[in-house]
Formats: sequence, C-alpha cells, structure tokens
Amino acid sequence: MARFLFYLMAVAILVLGYYAIYVRFIKGEKGKGRRILFFLFAILGTLPSFLFRGLSYQFPLFPWSKLMFTHYIVFGFWVYLVYLLIFVGFPLDFCRRFWKVLTQKRINRLVILLACLFTAAAFWGAQRELAIKKVSLKSDVLHGLRIVQLSDIHIGHSLRQEFVESIVRKVKELKPHLLIITGDLVDAPSSVILNDFEAFKSLKPELGIWAVLGNHEYYSGLEDWKKSFPSLGIKLLINEHAVIRFQEKNILLAGVTDMRDPLDFPDLEKAMKDAPPFDYGIFLNHRPDMYREAEAKGFNLQLSGHTHGGQFFPATLFVHLAHDFVSGLYDYKRMKIYVSEGTGYWGPPMRLGTRSEITLFQLD
Repeated sequence: MARFLFYLMAVAILVLGYYAIYVRFIKGEKGKGRRILFFLFAILGTLPSFLFRGLSYQFPLFPWSKLMFTHYIVFGFWVYLVYLLIFVGFPLDFCRRFWKVLTQKRINRLVILLACLFTAAAFWGAQRELAIKKVSLKSDVLHGLRIVQLSDIHIGHSLRQEFVESIVRKVKELKPHLLIITGDLVDAPSSVILNDFEAFKSLKPELGIWAVLGNHEYYSGLEDWKKSFPSLGIKLLINEHAVIRFQEKNILLAGVTDMRDPLDFPDLEKAMKDAPPFDYGIFLNHRPDMYREAEAKGFNLQLSGHTHGGQFFPATLFVHLAHDFVSGLYDYKRMKIYVSEGTGYWGPPMRLGTRSEITLFQLD
C-alpha cells in the first residue's frame, strides 16, 4: 500500500509539473510543432520508468539500458525546467513590474537555457571517472588494514556490465584486505542482470566481501538475489554478525536489514546476539541511522550509503532535512561514521555537487 501511494504521489507531481510547463511554454503558441514535441518529450520522460521492469523481463535482448539512459536524461531536464521555473521564472515575472526590459518570452528563454546548462553539467558530472576517496582512520589495535567500501551501485537500468568491470578494475588496484558493500548493489532481478556481475567473481580480498541489503534489493526480487549473491563471493549480513581475524585481532562485522523489510526490521540487538568480545567493531547499515545504538554497543566505525549526497543540485540542498549525516566522515562520540555518496547513481545519469566514489579506508 505504501509503495502504491508513493507511485501515486510521484505521478501526481509529474502531471502537475508537465501541466505547469505546458501552460507556461506551450499553451497559446501558434502551430502544432511545439505541442507535438512537448508530448513526445513528456512520454519519453515518463513511460519508460513504468514499462521497464515488465518489458525488460519479457524481452531481455532489447537494449533497455540505452532507452533508460535517454529517458532519464529527458526526465532530468524536466526536473530542472520545473525547478528553474519556480525559483527563477516566477520571481522574474514579479520583477517585470519594475524592469520593463523583461518580457515573458525572454524569461522563458532564460529558464530553458539554464535548464539545458544545468542538465549538461549534471550529465557530465555523472560521466566523470570514479573518484577514489581515501580516508585515514586511527586505531590503537589495527595497523595497515585496508577496507574498500562500495555503495549504491544500482546496476540494472542504465548502468550495466561495463560499469561493473570498471569498478572491479579499480578495486583490484586498491588491494583491500576487506571489501564492504552497503546496499543498493542492484536495481533489477538476478534473472536479467546476474551475468553483468561476472567480473565480480575475480575479486578475492583476504578477509572477504561482506554486504548488507539496501531498499532497492527489495524492489528487485530479494529472495532470488539472496541465492545469487554467494555465487559472486558476497556474504550477506541480515541482522547478524561475523567475526574475522586480522593481525591476531578480532574484527566484528554486524549488519542489519533495510527498514523496507516488512518481515525482518533492522534489529541490532538480534545482529549482536551471542557476539564475542571484539577488538574493533564495524557496523554496516544501508541508511545512515541507528548510529546511537551502534555507538552504545561499542562499535568503532559505521559505514552507510543511501543518501547519494543528494546526487544532484538542488536535491543536495534538501537531503539534510531527511538525514543527520549525508556525505563523508563524521564523529559521533567514540565512533566514526562514513556516508558514501554512492558508487553509481539512481535514476537520471546526473551528478551536480556530488561525485560517484569508491572509498578506501586505511587504519593506522
């Protein structure tokens, strides 16, 4: 029911946005050319999102990723057009009372030009080479441990095998002892995209590959992915813990489910059940929350993702309203918290004000 309401709200917002654009830029204009172009762009900016899941499963050989890539660029342009209409167009309309040189046609052209520039800049931002963010952490008990974190890769729509292979190459260059994935690895069923992860099987970090579930695993056929992850060498922590040894020290890894799980809510108490004493504790949670409970349990480090740092402006301004921690390294009492901006992206292939990242932690 909640998911239905979410989609209903998203459709309502889309319809209102398209209507505002139509009234502002199309209605009253002579000729049918603009109307036809508007409706074609509206269809391309909306329908693929609703058709992709069903049709991609029925016709897997069709190049859906290319269609989705184009769709999301158009959708991103619509987002910027509506945003700039509200925050630039309407205020300039008010200024027309005092500044006669401003006409609605000139304002409209400015809004469209800015939308094109923002879209182009955000598109370029998403196509940039993956950033390797290096984070140094002090530890009294572990020295020389190298941890790589991947998060929010979102393989399935416009990101596919080639992107996975580029990630694998960079991870191998970093030579981590431990590889951690903090959710949202996939965005489609394993029957459609499992082969895209073939390169993942070549990753063999000394202490293994450990992961927790993100909300998008629940949208993508969770039970099938639970069966498929072990074939990629990925060990899931589902409200449970594991102990690994490094330099004769006990490292406790604990991971919880995503809050989207209707049957098994995130439960750190359950994850810590029968946990032995440990020298260093790492808490994995897709969302950057439950940090108070984790710190109280004695964890040294929490690794999270989910926020994408807002992914692209102007969402970067508002993401702080939803989360206490959004991007980068934070201190909470005795514990460090790191929130990844994401290795891939979700939805539009756009990043503005953020950067796709692979994170390397060096403990000394």
